[in-house]
Amino acid sequence: MDKKVKIIEYLQNTNLYYKKDFLLSTISYLKIGGIVPFLIMPENIGQLKDLIQFLQDIKYPYKVIGNASKCLFQIHQLI
Repeated sequence: MDKKVKIIEYLQNTNLYYKKDFLLSTISYLKIGGIVPFLIMPENIGQLKDLIQFLQDIKYPYKVIGNASKCLFQIHQLI
């Protein structure tokens, strides 16, 4: 099964808020940034820990960021 399909199923099963193919400039303080495959916003530390474990288990690269203030995003194509 494709990793992106696995991620979507996980997010739907855990009721995590997410956006697919999200333009980071819409939330960036500096209003710059490209499109990321997923923007996922856990509501608590437990959800974050579980999400990170899941992403590590399926070997999917990820970045954890704060509220995107004063962030400059450089996006690389993920294979």
